Amino acid sequence: MTAAYAIVFIGVGLTAPAEVALSVDFGVGATGYAALSCLFALGGMAGTQIGSRGLLALSVDPTAMLAAASGVFAGGLLTVGFAPVFALALAGMAVSGGAYGIWMVAHENLVQRA
Repeated sequence: MTAAYAIVFIGVGLTAPAEVALSVDFGVGATGYAALSCLFALGGMAGTQIGSRGLLALSVDPTAMLAAASGVFAGGLLTVGFAPVFALALAGMAVSGGAYGIWMVAHENLVQRA
């Protein structure tokens, strides 16, 4: 759990300064930067709802949920990093935020069970 948490937070920590550079590279200014942050946060809120519903119904194993969300989170951030257009970067931020929300629900569930 500690290793998974460290890996995810390294990724999240690297995105904050990268969002500024990304908004400059695409020439979208402060509004684009705000959109990147906002879509990550909105995705995270949706992800926590999705994750909690899966765990409440006991239909999803939290370990499997954690693993799947880690992969989707990484894929979303890779999409942002290689996005040729700003709209794709925004989509990647929303997807990675959603996966991060699911990841946090599964992580906290596993910590509480332990």
